[in-house]
Amino acid sequence: MTTHDDEQNTEQDLVFVEEDEGQKVGPSANPWRILIVDDEATVHQVTRFALAGYRYLDRPLEFVSAHSEREAKDLLNREQGFSLLFLDVVMETSDAGLNVVKFIREELRNDVMQIIMRTGQPGEHPEEDIIKNFAINDYKIKTELTREKLFTVVTLSLRSYAQAQSLLDLAECVRKSNASLERLNASLETKVNERTKELLEKSLGLEEALDNNRSLMRILAHDLVNYVTIVTGNAILALKSKERSELETRISRVMWAMQRQIELIQRVTEFEAMRSGKKSIVIAPAPLVEMVDQVLMTFDESASTKGVKLRVDWLCASSVCAMVDKICFIHSVLNNLVSNAVKFSDSGSEVLIRLRTTSDGMVVIEVKDSGMGMPDEIIQNLFAIDKKTSRPGTKGEKGTGFGMPIVKSLLEKMSGSIEVHSKEKTPGATDWGTTFSVMVKQAA
Repeated sequence: MTTHDDEQNTEQDLVFVEEDEGQKVGPSANPWRILIVDDEATVHQVTRFALAGYRYLDRPLEFVSAHSEREAKDLLNREQGFSLLFLDVVMETSDAGLNVVKFIREELRNDVMQIIMRTGQPGEHPEEDIIKNFAINDYKIKTELTREKLFTVVTLSLRSYAQAQSLLDLAECVRKSNASLERLNASLETKVNERTKELLEKSLGLEEALDNNRSLMRILAHDLVNYVTIVTGNAILALKSKERSELETRISRVMWAMQRQIELIQRVTEFEAMRSGKKSIVIAPAPLVEMVDQVLMTFDESASTKGVKLRVDWLCASSVCAMVDKICFIHSVLNNLVSNAVKFSDSGSEVLIRLRTTSDGMVVIEVKDSGMGMPDEIIQNLFAIDKKTSRPGTKGEKGTGFGMPIVKSLLEKMSGSIEVHSKEKTPGATDWGTTFSVMVKQAA
């Protein structure tokens, strides 16, 4: 059924001009290229005559003709950019047109060109069989294609082609964004290596300088991996997507993760300056809801992929603010805690983020999992910078072992603290898992 809105849209898309104007096709006109493949010369003439003067999105049509299967294949091998193909089924052989369809879709791997099959002998190849077994976009009996129906078929086909081409263009943008990210990471690695060389050359304590730079690299690798995973996963899904809305969502998440990486790189640089005494962290009121929302956005996809549910339990007003360095608290504190909770959780389990306030003006953020837990020897060394406590996760995920020392160091600089309670999962044990409790001052 055609609605009033559809009629208005069609009128906006189509403009009919005098026949001689419609045939003025030059490089600047950017015409829609229409290929007609039929062994009857009259079919070519009638199609051109019926569509004379037709314009879609203010672009005219350019017609190209072929009269056999071989001629069509040779033409398609030489030329590209066809938007629409009118294809006869029966030509020099009874399946000549079907062979052309296979050639386009399977050999040329062209899934964007719209293919309209036309036949004067519908009994030779029933419509149901062709639609089911061949990747065409429409099937028409030649006698059914009146001038009005021809306009409708062309309009719908060009609209579908334009949408498909837009999706391909967006996919190419994702590919370029991914390549840009790889160059950015390579550039970052080069800069870190240059900084390492500079420290080695200038420092009197060469071993101390090297250890500092190694720690910086571990911090960077530990926190960057979350966003790199988001970028890579969404780029792959975007390249596979055929829906424009989904593709735009994936690109949006890629751009979001890239921006978070830029912030994180800047933050690591500032952290190095802070550690050396050249700069101090900036403590200001930071809304809990904004920080928690960003953490959920960072991990919702990786947690879902692993089968782990993230849940937030608000035991205080979501409008509460904490006195912290916001970006530092998100990237290096909350992200570390939630990342570890997901890492050590089994599929089907839950990671709980609970927020509450205390009567003495503190904000308490608990990150609780029901994962494998930790033995006492790891708990005792968990916050020591010179002790390596890294273990593989439940799916073999690797860590650096430097996350918790960083968390403790930063919280102390924000006048905060952290506690851990853990029970290892062993045969016969019950109620295992780990809970980290972060305490910082509540903003007045």
